[in-house]
Amino acid sequence: MSPQPKNISCVLLLIVIASAATGCDSGATKGSDVSQNPVSSTTSGDDTLYFREHVADLGVLQSPNVEHEFEFTNRGSDVIRITDVVSTCSCTVATLRDKVIAPMESGAIQAAMDLEGRRAGAQRFEIRVSYEVADAPHEIVLAIHSEYRPPVEVAPKELQVAVFGSESVTATIKIVSSGERAIPVASVRPSVSWISAQATGQPEVLFDRWVQSFDVRVNPPDGELGGRREAISFTLSPDTTLTVPVMVEIAPRVLVLPKMARMRVDPQSPGQAVAELFVRDRGGAAIEIDSIEVQSGPEVMSDFERTPKARHKIRVSTLLDGQNEFSIELLVRIAKPCQQESVVTLLSPPAS
Repeated sequence: MSPQPKNISCVLLLIVIASAATGCDSGATKGSDVSQNPVSSTTSGDDTLYFREHVADLGVLQSPNVEHEFEFTNRGSDVIRITDVVSTCSCTVATLRDKVIAPMESGAIQAAMDLEGRRAGAQRFEIRVSYEVADAPHEIVLAIHSEYRPPVEVAPKELQVAVFGSESVTATIKIVSSGERAIPVASVRPSVSWISAQATGQPEVLFDRWVQSFDVRVNPPDGELGGRREAISFTLSPDTTLTVPVMVEIAPRVLVLPKMARMRVDPQSPGQAVAELFVRDRGGAAIEIDSIEVQSGPEVMSDFERTPKARHKIRVSTLLDGQNEFSIELLVRIAKPCQQESVVTLLSPPAS
């Protein structure tokens, strides 16, 4: 008879363990219910400002302009004062009509999104709502999720190209479209003749979207330097044209350095001031110097080799002739490997 109490004790122990386990599951379920209306760590246990949703999943969006409304209710017995509504993205504007919410009153936060110019793909924005209940601060974070898939877009939105002299540079522009078939490009019009764009084969399918690639070639004329803002227009239909800005920065192919230098007194001939200029080609090609001319300032004597080579050293000298301060502006003309002009400024030696 003695073994029976042991069996009963074991059964009772199993029942207690099972009850404890059931209590953990129940607690977890309650915790998940509370998490549907979270508040910040500023306070704990406040759920008077109740939002019907904290995360709005808008699904797939094709239009860049979308609006959504977050509805809320004051479920408490105190007045709620909403102090701030801030979006984490400049593309989303959150507005609120009434900032003082009486008990059991309802309201809404309007979120207007402008996705124009944003990359296609997953989008996530947050709106932080700060409010006070009986002078106690609180904060709730709302979120908007979506998948932005415009019917047609171009990548990149802006093409930036760096060119050295009159060298030719290539880049790629892609026309990406959704639908059962690719949107054909009727015509391509660059803003200048030295930019061209040519389709590379047929459109391809990539991640459920059609992609048509274009090879862009930029080949500025000789002597063109500095920044240029051009464009390429892709006409898809009489009503749809995509324009891609093309920022071209044209830098000299042949470097003449320094651009500005202070001359020094020649130790072997104290009546002269001298300076040295260095010329090299970015691509290592042979350079032929055509001439060196004085644009302003006293006359100079220049010594350089006429034989084409990858690097040159130019010695420039001028007579001091009692001059205190002066500046010389030189124009260095390059004949090969490209025609180029570079301006160099030389300053008088420091006063002794």
